[in-house]
Amino acid sequence: MPFYKRLVDERNQKGSQVKVIAAVSQEGAKAEEQQKLAAAGVNADGVVVLDFNSVKLRGTPTIVLVDNKGEVHEVWVGKQAASGEEEILEAL
Repeated sequence: MPFYKRLVDERNQKGSQVKVIAAVSQEGAKAEEQQKLAAAGVNADGVVVLDFNSVKLRGTPTIVLVDNKGEVHEVWVGKQAASGEEEILEAL
């Protein structure tokens, strides 16, 4: 959660238009995820229910950078090392 808080905070500081959306695989998990994010101070733009198999996500956490046309530009799978986190932040 600390990285996701940093991601949202830096996004806001940069004035980036990037949206941060959390996804869960079941409707029943949505409220719990919203609570976890709020407790960690992560002000995500939303939490959605997503069939991970339908978009070929094989593991979590996964960060997907998608443009406003729906085109995927980058995918990061798994917990990132510091260098991976910096790469994600630079993509903002």
